[in-house]
Amino acid sequence: MLSIWARHPRRSLAVVLVSISCAASLSAQDVALPAEAPSAHPTVALGDSTSAEFHLAQTTSLSAELRRMYSARAWALLWSENGAPTASANALVDALNRIGERGLAPRNFDVARLRSLVGAGLADAEARADFDATLSTAGLRVLRVLRTGQTLAPDVRARQPAVQSETQIVDELLSMTTTSSAAAVLDAAEPQYAQYRLLKGALATYRARADGDSSLRSRVAQIEMSLERWRWLPHQSEGSAIIVNVPAFQMQVVSASDDGDSEALAMDVVVGDAGKHRTPIFSDTMEYLIFAPYWNVPMSLVRSELLPIAARDPYLLTVNNYQIVNARGQVMPATAAAVKLVSTGKAWIRQLPGGTNALGKVKFMFPNEFDIYLHDTPATPDFQLVRRDRSHGCIRVADPAALARLLLRDQPGWDADAIGKAMNGSAPVRVNLTKGVPVHIIYATAMAHADGTMSFYEDIYGLDADLAAALAHDVSVNP
Repeated sequence: MLSIWARHPRRSLAVVLVSISCAASLSAQDVALPAEAPSAHPTVALGDSTSAEFHLAQTTSLSAELRRMYSARAWALLWSENGAPTASANALVDALNRIGERGLAPRNFDVARLRSLVGAGLADAEARADFDATLSTAGLRVLRVLRTGQTLAPDVRARQPAVQSETQIVDELLSMTTTSSAAAVLDAAEPQYAQYRLLKGALATYRARADGDSSLRSRVAQIEMSLERWRWLPHQSEGSAIIVNVPAFQMQVVSASDDGDSEALAMDVVVGDAGKHRTPIFSDTMEYLIFAPYWNVPMSLVRSELLPIAARDPYLLTVNNYQIVNARGQVMPATAAAVKLVSTGKAWIRQLPGGTNALGKVKFMFPNEFDIYLHDTPATPDFQLVRRDRSHGCIRVADPAALARLLLRDQPGWDADAIGKAMNGSAPVRVNLTKGVPVHIIYATAMAHADGTMSFYEDIYGLDADLAAALAHDVSVNP
């Protein structure tokens, strides 16, 4: 989506709610106004055309949510009294003026226009209506952005689509009309993860030091993009969540608390290589574990790695703990005929549980369209590398036993001894979690630490470059 407000510098911010598809290539004159024409609205009967309420009712560019909100209140003004902004309005304008502290750009919320309207005075009805519509639209928009992020571009957000409650956001906007603590309402709308708060603090520090220093300005940009990506996540609920940060090659388990969240477990991970096997960025829910798992070898690997070996000597599959399984789930002897069935897609290859199994001794399942999961690995030397993008997409964890103990800590019969025995078993054992655990695979090249230090990571997949381009061109900045 392509935002078009820049083409109308003197119009209300509400015009940004009219947007067009990047693929449509329309001019501003081609954009249709909302189907609900203002002249058809019953509030034209308000009477005196000099009333601010009348002018507000005629504002064609109000969003559907705001139109419903105002019409339910007989188009009464929310942000001015006796020709002057209310204390609540001044508080919201001030919060928007300081929106840069949250990693956002004031220009995207028409702050300059709001200041201009206030500076010129709200002496006439049209100015008061314009101020009300502009401030309400800016308030609604900043709440949306804080809750779901700035960009809706699907190629940038990958598989973390915006999920929001319009009713909740409108209620939050209305709450700001009766309080002088607009900043507190915005605080509550932001992600409640501790990392998000730490990044905001780091942003202030780096901005203060970035004048004239191009390298620090690039760090500021990294922090802002990391803040944006945290906004894409569902808000933290009660319980734990698993967060895998791909460019950091790290996993954390965080637990929600009254003060946000706390880190319950952290470990290194190996992720998909940056060439052909990138780990996708998405969120899902972990449902179960499998101890001593089989590894069902993906057909792409069967063709590229196993079939050439089996063509020379099928018995090599058996030696390396692989089995050929037919369409009925029956294990077949490793013969040339069985290998031919595999090559034609009528059978498949799996690796037996054990120390050489590519998945190690346990895998952690959150069923998804990508067939991505967390798992143990026999390739432990990879964890000594600085750059650990070496898998075919799935995520290898450095301490799978610790993760299993944490996930099963409240499930009877699964103490450390039981987990150890299951991991070293000879047959798969599935354990369903009594409560699903959110899994967020994120891509943040800036991470803040509680001691005030920062870590910055290489943009191994080039996703920061994509996001920077989207934000720089105001691509679908959440309307």
